[in-house]
Amino acid sequence: MLFTDILNKKTQELQPEFDKLFKDILDSQTHDGDLLLMRVNGFYYPEANNWDNTLIKNPYMIGPNTEGHSDYWHYKFIHNYRQNSVSSLTFDEYLEKHKWSEEKAKEIEKLTETEATSIQLEMLIYIKIWEADLFIKKLYQLTTLTFGEPYDWHFKIKESNRDNSPST
Repeated sequence: MLFTDILNKKTQELQPEFDKLFKDILDSQTHDGDLLLMRVNGFYYPEANNWDNTLIKNPYMIGPNTEGHSDYWHYKFIHNYRQNSVSSLTFDEYLEKHKWSEEKAKEIEKLTETEATSIQLEMLIYIKIWEADLFIKKLYQLTTLTFGEPYDWHFKIKESNRDNSPST
């Protein structure tokens, strides 16, 4: 379950740090478009050199690529959870409303199951975020830009062995 008051408090704490990070990146980027390339997912696609339907062949591209399409569905899943899991109560109101008492035992038992499921979903979302290729790529690009390095068009996440194994 998500609580707006907690989310707002965390936003107030973290927003100045994110603002500083982006200012630092803007100040240290080697090209004015580096941060934009991170946002629009710039990537190198060497197969474009083999295309025969165009005179101009440029393997440097922007757009979703394969990891972007996967990221779209990750985002939809997470956004759906966010939309359906925000409490109308503050965290303190929620705790007060659900204080244990003998009369509320059945209600609290049901609520415990609901919260346990919610926690499992939130952990799955956490894992999905940290294992998503596009998130890792953007984190890598932000890190390199923070250190004043140019945007890395050629960065690619190595595919796992299971992706290259024969189907069974």
